[in-house]
Amino acid sequence: MMTYSTIRYNDPQTNPQIMSAVDETNLSLKQVLGFTVGYYGSVLQVTGNSSYAYDQSDTYLNSGLNNIVNVNPKWGTSFKVTTLSLGTNWFTNSSFSQGSLNVTYDLTGLGVYGIAYSISSELNVQVLRSPSNNQVSLTVTQDGNQPVVSLGTSSFKFYQYVDSNLTWGMVNPPSSPVVSSDGTYTITVPPQINPQSYIIQVQDSRGIMVAASSFSHYTGTLNFNATSQSGGYYVKQFDTQVDGISDQGTHSNSTIQQIAPNGKFDTLTETNTATNNQPYHPTSYTLDGSTTLVSGSPSNLVSDDGAYMTFG
Repeated sequence: MMTYSTIRYNDPQTNPQIMSAVDETNLSLKQVLGFTVGYYGSVLQVTGNSSYAYDQSDTYLNSGLNNIVNVNPKWGTSFKVTTLSLGTNWFTNSSFSQGSLNVTYDLTGLGVYGIAYSISSELNVQVLRSPSNNQVSLTVTQDGNQPVVSLGTSSFKFYQYVDSNLTWGMVNPPSSPVVSSDGTYTITVPPQINPQSYIIQVQDSRGIMVAASSFSHYTGTLNFNATSQSGGYYVKQFDTQVDGISDQGTHSNSTIQQIAPNGKFDTLTETNTATNNQPYHPTSYTLDGSTTLVSGSPSNLVSDDGAYMTFG
């Protein structure tokens, strides 16, 4: 109401300028939000951290708002962001990236205050049934389910896992896609990609990207054959041989280890089988009272060779 009354009762010559300024500002806000959603997706793709991606995108948005202010400084534009929402749903048949922004701004140079504006930007990708063994089909729409019909070969990239270095790479289609008026694309699949099981990244002119896939999950069942069930790995017999002498030490029951886990165990006990002699000899001496060393040293006490230490 405030904006309407300002425009309605202002000087008629200034009305077109105000309307043009409002329209231009709203268009700029929508463009900045689109770029912000694209930036959010790119950071998320690299880091996998949604909180970090949001913080970086919030900074990116504020930088874009400052640029809008600097484009027409005479308008005296100032923004107040009420809410910013960013989110993705990737790697499914129906995937999307989206963002919404609620902002209030003033054009003080034109005498306009309190303009509230709400916008959203999104990119949706719906994976369809493959039309042939070497083609895939998907529908791309944007804000308000508007068909996107302007994407080329560079806008589509298939995920490819590289076994040699255990990384994911990107592969473009070998030829230009065929697009219909409802935003449905028919894309030729690179020879190294399975058309029945694939992940594809779609990116529009705003930089908004979506990673969609022909599957959302795998269901697997583990089957164990009879050999694995009854003839698994176990210790057949414990060897209690020590230094060539058998049956040194004891164990309770090695047969029980061949049965499926039942909470029963085989206890091993070691035993003392021999005595090893360790020689010792003095390495120093102390004379007491009037005792004196006549001959020899501690080194003469290491071996039995007829050389001794003599005290007097």
